[in-house]
Parts: sequence; C-alpha cells; structure tokens
Amino acid sequence: MSAGLGVLQPGWTAFEPDEGRAVRAKKLDESLAIYAGLLSGEGTFTYTGEYYSAGPNDFLLPPGAPPRPHPPV
Repeated sequence: MSAGLGVLQPGWTAFEPDEGRAVRAKKLDESLAIYAGLLSGEGTFTYTGEYYSAGPNDFLLPPGAPPRPHPPV
C-alpha cells in the first residue's frame, strides 16, 4: 500500500477548495491511524479525530489474522 498527500490536478478544485498540504497531511495521519487500528485485530476498534471517526464494525474486515502489528505502510 502506498500513501501520500497527493498532488492537485487541474480542475479538481472545481469540486472542492484545496485545503492545503497541512490539512491533507493531518487527514493522511488520521487515515493511517484508522487503517492500523482496524487491522490490529485487538477487539473493538473506535477512533475519533478532527476529520474522521470510526465506530465498532465487523463489515468487510480482512479474513484471517493480519500481520503484526499491521501490514507495512
């Protein structure tokens, strides 16, 4: 899995304004924390951040035991 801030392409800001690199970096950090938490295999995972939240869920979890502590990011 690759993760990064991304690059704005021409026309993308027609749908929503550019929040800037600092906000995109915070959103990336939160999404990676959620990713790691969901794959931790340690009971019920919940997350509440500035931009994202995740509640208890057993829908579409990966089968079997995930690598410890999680797949390489």
